Amino acid sequence: KSVLFWSGGKDSFLALRRLLADNPDANIVLLTTFDAAERMVAHQEVHVSAILRQAEHLELPLLGCPLDRASGASYVEALNAALEVVGPVEALVFGDLHLEHIRSWREEALSGLGARLEFPLWGANYA
Repeated sequence: KSVLFWSGGKDSFLALRRLLADNPDANIVLLTTFDAAERMVAHQEVHVSAILRQAEHLELPLLGCPLDRASGASYVEALNAALEVVGPVEALVFGDLHLEHIRSWREEALSGLGARLEFPLWGANYA
């Protein structure tokens, strides 16, 4: 099973297309992190209800991961708790294209979650 980090933006969709092109029978779960209070996806300024509609249209399961700043739980702790819901995960997939500092952070922070990290769009020409 692959968990695709889904922001609702074009890079997420392009990563999904690449995953399905490589393996049409892939078992994919979309994962969206969002602000628990405002129910908005960070950096995209998309309400989680729009993300739900996208998942329904794509006919893919969606795992919501609310991030509550007041709880004191770290981003990684919140992800770990969310991933426990879907059971064993082989790969965490990201639509990152070229931002090295983001990829490096993901590799450092998320490598302990027990899944392979994949960046199927890394280095792709997006012009």
